[in-house]
Amino acid sequence: MENPRGGMLLLVVSVLVAVFTASSVRTQDGDDGSADVRETAKQLLNSLDAAHLSGAGHSQAQYLNGTGGLNSLVHPLSHGNARLAMPFQSNRFQVMVNDPSQDQFEISDISTQSETAVAGFGSTIVVTFNDSGEFTLFPTLMGYSRSSDGGATFTDLGKVPPYVVAGGLQLNGGDPALVADRAGNFYTAHLTSVTTAVRPAGFTSVIGINKSTDGGQTWGPTVYPAVAGVKSGSSQDKELIAVDNSGGACNGYVYVSWTSFGGTTPPGDSPNPPIFVSRSTNGGATFSVPLKISPFAYANQGSEPAVGPNGEVYVAWFRISGPSPGPGQPPLPPAIMVAKSTNCGVSFGAAVEVAQLTPIGFGGAPVNARVRANFRTNSYPRIDVNPRNGEVYIVYNANPEGPDGADIYFTRSTDGGATWSAPTRVNSDPGDNDQLFPDIAVNVNGALEVAWYDQRLDPENFRMDIYHTRSTDGGRSFGPNQRVTQTSSLPAVGYDPVVNPNYMGDYIDLKVITTATGPGSDFLLSWGDFRRVIVTDGGVRPDQDVFFTLLR
Repeated sequence: MENPRGGMLLLVVSVLVAVFTASSVRTQDGDDGSADVRETAKQLLNSLDAAHLSGAGHSQAQYLNGTGGLNSLVHPLSHGNARLAMPFQSNRFQVMVNDPSQDQFEISDISTQSETAVAGFGSTIVVTFNDSGEFTLFPTLMGYSRSSDGGATFTDLGKVPPYVVAGGLQLNGGDPALVADRAGNFYTAHLTSVTTAVRPAGFTSVIGINKSTDGGQTWGPTVYPAVAGVKSGSSQDKELIAVDNSGGACNGYVYVSWTSFGGTTPPGDSPNPPIFVSRSTNGGATFSVPLKISPFAYANQGSEPAVGPNGEVYVAWFRISGPSPGPGQPPLPPAIMVAKSTNCGVSFGAAVEVAQLTPIGFGGAPVNARVRANFRTNSYPRIDVNPRNGEVYIVYNANPEGPDGADIYFTRSTDGGATWSAPTRVNSDPGDNDQLFPDIAVNVNGALEVAWYDQRLDPENFRMDIYHTRSTDGGRSFGPNQRVTQTSSLPAVGYDPVVNPNYMGDYIDLKVITTATGPGSDFLLSWGDFRRVIVTDGGVRPDQDVFFTLLR
């Protein structure tokens, strides 16, 4: 018998689709700007840059173009909630963060939680994540969950704004980033498609930042960096965030970095996507005019900022390619890059090449045939700074020589980012299975923690676990690789019509707990996990949830 509740939900979604499609592109004086926005999105999707968009950024462009998101929802909601095929119980050491009962369209495979960000202050821990279940009931791709007991239990609090403001509906496109400051405030950043009442005409997406002053329970209004200097008609993508917890002159300053794709290229400028940085000096109330910190004509993606013990700011990113350095010379190869500010983000020095590499993949699928993943992979760097001595550490994915497809590499700078050590491999598996999506964090004692997805336990190199390792000597040596997850699971890829079919998130997140005096000692780790198996109208499949663990 048909479920009337499912029919009503479909009706509600249909109405929201119609309202959002009409309202989200209406200009401030009431003129319909949908043609311009759709044309901009279409140009971006058809450009060479489209392969380098994040999963959320690609979904936003598809939605605005009318070719994705809810417009591609095809399954009828007529069988109630999906049936759980394999029961799962959380435990103190691995806690499921999201609430699957909120995935009201799970029966139609719209139930993906991925690409997590975590931060904590005292006993309060907050996790934000891409959440397609929230998108179906309101135009947001980002959810959040909160723990008040140090991560023992979490409450899924629904969606992160924006979703309704004066001037019409807006879309929070996800790609979550999250930090906590020494006062206990939380800041989250995300991709945002907003009406022209808020953004300049022609921009397909901007970066949005929200602040919580009540320990991550609720979020204040969305604030947007100034857009001067960013190309008209461009789409902002893959942002991450940092906060100064040094206790120095710039304590509490917030920094956001991202990539700008597409748009109108001014005469003499380069069409290649640059890296931008914006800062807030007033607790997130406003953000500065963005600074372009990547060299001219470089193509870039995957940046992350980090702050050192003296307020110095570093931004690391992945150089996709660079121009030829001279006549008859080949273009610059892929590499990890870093730029540094010594004046609290007022200006940045020249970018430094950290390490050249062979990337493991990009876009819709791995470019390296030896990486056997059926999902998109990348070689984006993750960066952190030792609060004790100012050493800077970066981890990234690269394709080594030989049969191995993807390993985790570590490099260190002991001179403020001017020079870098020869990269060393972090994973110690003896075979040629793949390791993916690393992250790094450094605690108050100077201990380094590195975590990643690992496929070493599956001879076929498909099932995944989370592994981690620790160094107490600045990465000069690492302890044994240790398994975090207790169950190897197949990635949940290609099931959700709201997200890119090759997408399972572009990163996991590893942070150190924040205290009133700065970084603490405990490590917080969140990731997308696939161990829960469900039955939907499409059959039996793994589902992607968000998990958390505390590493002491």
